[in-house]
Amino acid sequence: MSRVLITSVFAASALAACTAAGSPEIGSPSASEEILTCPAYNPRDGIARIDMMPGIVEPPVLHIEFKVDAPNTEDKYELVFESVQESAPPSYVFTLKQNESDVVSTKPGEVTVTYDQSAFPETELRSIVITCEGARFYGIEPVETVH
Repeated sequence: MSRVLITSVFAASALAACTAAGSPEIGSPSASEEILTCPAYNPRDGIARIDMMPGIVEPPVLHIEFKVDAPNTEDKYELVFESVQESAPPSYVFTLKQNESDVVSTKPGEVTVTYDQSAFPETELRSIVITCEGARFYGIEPVETVH
């Protein structure tokens, strides 16, 4: 009987410690419910390249393209530069932003996201990392360099 009492006291104190440490309580939203979700989903078919073709493309251009599914095919998505992850070679991090269309439609489907940056300063990249709503959304690796 003392073993049951000790187990009950231990379980109660462990529960109190978890609640005090900031764990969600019963009836409160969980951490996953508080995270915003990205309006786009199912990223695929990504390509990323640095065009450095002498005499044709000057200065170098970074080109990124991939497809996503979206709840409204009239909405437009853009990539916004966020940061550089230092490594050799570096990775570039972008945020996927939704620009809602003036056209009201609920037709879901495929949308192509493109990004071009001229005068790109790097000669090579390890990868492209894309986030959406604060979470990792998609990665493209390797990044091809075209000479």
